[in-house]
Amino acid sequence: MDVIAYDERAGLRLAELIAGIPEDAWESGTPCEGWSVRDLVTHVVAGNVKYRGIAGGADFEPGAPEVSIGADPAATYMETLQDMLAAWRVPGALDREIGLPRGRGRAEVAAWIHLAETLGHGWDLATATGQTTGFDDEAVGACLADCRGRIPPERPPMIPFRNAVYVEAAPLIDQLAAYLGRSPA
Repeated sequence: MDVIAYDERAGLRLAELIAGIPEDAWESGTPCEGWSVRDLVTHVVAGNVKYRGIAGGADFEPGAPEVSIGADPAATYMETLQDMLAAWRVPGALDREIGLPRGRGRAEVAAWIHLAETLGHGWDLATATGQTTGFDDEAVGACLADCRGRIPPERPPMIPFRNAVYVEAAPLIDQLAAYLGRSPA
């Protein structure tokens, strides 16, 4: 299966998690230090917009665009997710050479980064709102393998994740969250 199929599966689950946010949880904290649930949802919507541009040939740039999550954040997320996925499915989109965080390379690397963000922030959102993560183990396992092959456990300054955390005998999504610097209980 390709990274876009994995990202679609992860994104659909993240949309369900967004739809399941209790009304009283929007201003609650998350495992992302300094971010509320609302901030996190705004970030993943902005991520979809950013990576839609990358799929179209833009270079990877730090940060994310300003976006509004609107009155129905789950619908806004789904709309931006579908738009981004359609852009990645254009023939040749994954094969383009673009600027990436560590030099020039295939745009497919950016698609894997987006998948890691979707799953990592999905774990954050589920944890913050008391929901079951529910991500597909095949997608999580593929993402974990990619992250381990691309991101060193000790993070250089240009990588926006904390150093990897070691966990024993944990579900795949918790292993991924730990590799991305979270501390699963």
